[in-house]
Amino acid sequence: MTLIFDVGNTSVVTAVYDGNKLLHTWRFPSKKQTAAKFSVALSRAFREAKIETTSIDGAAYASVVPLANQILEETVQKIFGFKPFSVTAGSANLPFKGLPRELGADRVADIAMAYKRYGAPCIVVDMGTAITLDVVSQEPARLLGGAITLGIRSMFEVLGANTALLPSNLIANAPSKAIGTTTETQMQSGIVFGAAAMVDGLIKRTWKELGKECRVIATGGDAELISQFSNRINVLDKNLTLDGIKYIYELNK
Repeated sequence: MTLIFDVGNTSVVTAVYDGNKLLHTWRFPSKKQTAAKFSVALSRAFREAKIETTSIDGAAYASVVPLANQILEETVQKIFGFKPFSVTAGSANLPFKGLPRELGADRVADIAMAYKRYGAPCIVVDMGTAITLDVVSQEPARLLGGAITLGIRSMFEVLGANTALLPSNLIANAPSKAIGTTTETQMQSGIVFGAAAMVDGLIKRTWKELGKECRVIATGGDAELISQFSNRINVLDKNLTLDGIKYIYELNK
């Protein structure tokens, strides 16, 4: 079995695969985490899921939180007895050459898996703490570039932190209508509908620059919420990043 970690700014999404079958996923907080706390939480998760730690024979992670890398590596070494593989833009055997060194590891996993699973050209929209768009060309296979903006939870936090009367602890939910009647429903409408419209606008501009339309794949923690209000997202692939980390790990075994 293979253990996969997607280390984001908010959560560490953790998954166990048996071959290509995704058996179990968990979410752990990535903030204020220590190796001791993470070891306890991960060991408990395995016990509750009735998965033997000895059944794990490999692990890999993609991280956009450098300070979390050592914590994760120490945890895996302590529980499973080996060091996990780290996915980066410089990982060997990727289908793309010359990726920018600063490209987030999650985005590397996204485009590698999207290219394998859906072909190119395509656009991958990852919706988490940040919303990123990555544009992949067909011949030759390469990353053309993309865009980065705030994710919806970050938008809620920014509004709450920089205004005197707006709340910062709202949970993002699907608004029932555009015209909100309370502060909370107006924020839900503005941020969720606004994010969907923003993503659609970026996709439209990208298609124009490409000279044609192409497949758009959405993934990330908020993809299911936002994509239901998008007119241009074709595919919702919630496990794209996890699958991509596993795919790159297997290319480098």
